[in-house]
Amino acid sequence: MYSIKEWCLLTIWQTEPLFEVADCIAALRIHRRWKTINASTSSSAEVEALYARPHFNAVEQRLYFTLSKQEHTALARHTHIRTRVYFILQLGYFKAKQQVFNFSFDDVTDDTRFILNTYYGETESVQLSGHISRDYARKQKQAIQALYGYRSWSSDYAPDTASHIGELLRYYPKGHNAFRQLLAHFDQQKIVIPSYSTLQDMFSNAFSAEEKRLNAIILSMPVSEKEQLSLLVQ
Repeated sequence: MYSIKEWCLLTIWQTEPLFEVADCIAALRIHRRWKTINASTSSSAEVEALYARPHFNAVEQRLYFTLSKQEHTALARHTHIRTRVYFILQLGYFKAKQQVFNFSFDDVTDDTRFILNTYYGETESVQLSGHISRDYARKQKQAIQALYGYRSWSSDYAPDTASHIGELLRYYPKGHNAFRQLLAHFDQQKIVIPSYSTLQDMFSNAFSAEEKRLNAIILSMPVSEKEQLSLLVQ
């Protein structure tokens, strides 16, 4: 791979970012999802920060589990308290991280207790455990994504995403900066992020393609121009 200086030499004319995240809430989402992720050398803890189900404190519980009118309407399609509570849980987690998670009530006892107390006025008489059925979980996922206008990741999006990554790498040679912008792109396009292994594969391919492109440029540059460009970053 190229050094930062070499990347600067080849991309020095490209000083403007591809886009900015104009919406403050979207920017906060990106920041929370990115936090400590490094796209090329992520530890298991860093991957966990991006993909793990959120763990809410008391303030976040009130924020993410408070339902809007539209969310109440969607909730009304479920008649059993078990599926209603699970739906509220998934709504809150999706609003926080734009992902749908697989969990049991036993995994989220504090959040379950908060919802029961807030919406049903009871925490002792109702005991919820285990998972809801796969069919209900699938229907809830579809309903939540439709509610917020999101689409599940599909391999159909891979060509355009790969092309976008290639463009990002010309502006953001460091992988983690390009990855952050890719998360912004997914958020703007309302696409649920794919698995980490999928992203790794796409970035590896994009880095390889960009390196080949830059090699071709370097080979075609006269020595005098290389020397002049070197002076600009010394």
